[in-house]
Amino acid sequence: PALTSSSSPAARRRDLADLGWSPRTSGAAVVHPVVPGSDPAQTTMTILTARVLLRALEDAAAPATRARGVARLRTFEGFRPAVDAVNREAVRDWVHPHLQTALALSRRPEARVRHAALWVLGESDDPRAVEGLVRALQHPQDEFDHDNVFMAVSRLGPSALPPLRRLAATGCVEAVSCLGHVRGDVAGALDALRAAYDAGVRAGQIYTSVFNLHDPRGLDLALHGVAELDPALRLDAMGALHECVSLAASRGRLGDIDRDAVARALRPVANDPRVWTDGDPGASTWAWCLETLATLALPDGRAMALRALSAPHDRARRLDALLALSKYPID
Repeated sequence: PALTSSSSPAARRRDLADLGWSPRTSGAAVVHPVVPGSDPAQTTMTILTARVLLRALEDAAAPATRARGVARLRTFEGFRPAVDAVNREAVRDWVHPHLQTALALSRRPEARVRHAALWVLGESDDPRAVEGLVRALQHPQDEFDHDNVFMAVSRLGPSALPPLRRLAATGCVEAVSCLGHVRGDVAGALDALRAAYDAGVRAGQIYTSVFNLHDPRGLDLALHGVAELDPALRLDAMGALHECVSLAASRGRLGDIDRDAVARALRPVANDPRVWTDGDPGASTWAWCLETLATLALPDGRAMALRALSAPHDRARRLDALLALSKYPID
């Protein structure tokens, strides 16, 4: 949408001081679409905020104005705006013709430039942004890049699924990780994870993504992973299985869980000597296995808890065993 009127006075204070935004030049200079029921002043501020951000990115992309753009982006450093803080239509209108610019900026060494560009890509509603987000995840330059990418994928929502599904099936583990952060179509994200698994992808990211989607419908994938021989992969899968069963219990949907399938999958785990040793991944696998069995009131859980109480294990493990036994009726 148009931000300013180019008419006087003084070309509307030189278009709000070249969009640097000063309180003295606020109200009258702005032309904006008014959403019925919205606060015009708030709409004005969101458009102004978007325009300042986007102009700063444009400046940062051009060698002649790079220093000015980087300096302006200081305002948005560590940017975590509320959903209504920036006008999303203005951002989307800018990104579509400037996608390559935004992608290039998402690879810049300056953290504030890179983070702002990743945020804008997440607001773009453009599936073409996905490969750039995945690339940023493959080559992170600081500890915040991962968070910015995952938040961007979450805001892209279902539009991110087709390219993520394609990349995940090729074995791109970063795309697999991103699938765990898609919002708006959890069933589609789980289907993409199944497609990656069927294509031969065996990575812990499949199971952490099932966990991050927080939906019991991911149970089948978690059960596949529990059969893994690699202790680290099995630990990730066990965490996902525990999450699926816990969520079903909290929603009163334990009847949807295939108890027999869970019992078959966890019986080898419960009897594996490696999970009875202290320290990860054995101890965590043991705890999640026991709690999952007890939540479903499966006999193997009772046997596992009684074994723990009769053996010289640490206090935390004995406590876990007692809590598990409390879920069973007393014979």
